[in-house]
Formats: sequence, structure tokens, C-alpha cells
Amino acid sequence: SAAARITPEAIRWEALLDTRLLHLTGITPALGPGPAAAVAEAIRRARAAGVAVSFDVNYRARLWGAEAAGAALRPLLAEADVLFCKSADAALLFGCAGEPRVQIEALRRLTRATTIFC
Repeated sequence: SAAARITPEAIRWEALLDTRLLHLTGITPALGPGPAAAVAEAIRRARAAGVAVSFDVNYRARLWGAEAAGAALRPLLAEADVLFCKSADAALLFGCAGEPRVQIEALRRLTRATTIFC
């Protein structure tokens, strides 16, 4: 896909950050180093511009393994204001297992998010 070739330099940041909330997905960093760098840069720039960040882990095992995904996604979800993460993904990628409330509390310790959907 075209997204697999994206780099931070290819993004018109002023247009992307002309918003109150930036929504990102964990699929993009799975596409390669350029897309992973673009997502990290988007989060950095959103923070600097006062734009809230929404992040959907959206793990896809066909794109990368759980260990690589967990390691790469941890610093990204740490900066999210709103986090979406399936309970199975929370357990597999981040070791956040248990009853829903326990999982949400474990995820809360990994992120700055005030709103978590699990």
C-alpha cells in the first residue's frame, strides 16, 4: 500500500495537525521503518501543538509478531490521551491480563490516557 512508503518528510504537518484530536493506528508502524517513524513524529508534533492523541493498537499478527509489536507500540501508546485496545491484544502484547477492570488498570499504567476502551 502507499502507506508502506510514507516517511515523516512526506507529511504536510500543518494540515495534519489542524485538529483537536489526531487518531492513529498500530497498523501503520507495522508497515515498516518509514511508517513507524511517521507515527512517532506525528505523536511528537501533536504533543508540541497541544493536539490530543487517540491511538488504536489494532494488532495484526500477519504484519508482525507479538513481541516486536509490543515493543514498538509501547512508547506510542504511552503518549495517547485516548486508547483503544482489544483485551486479547492487551494480554498478548503488553501482559495486561485478567478481568476487564484489571486489564484497564494495567493499561492505564502504560499510558497517559484518561479514556481507555478495551
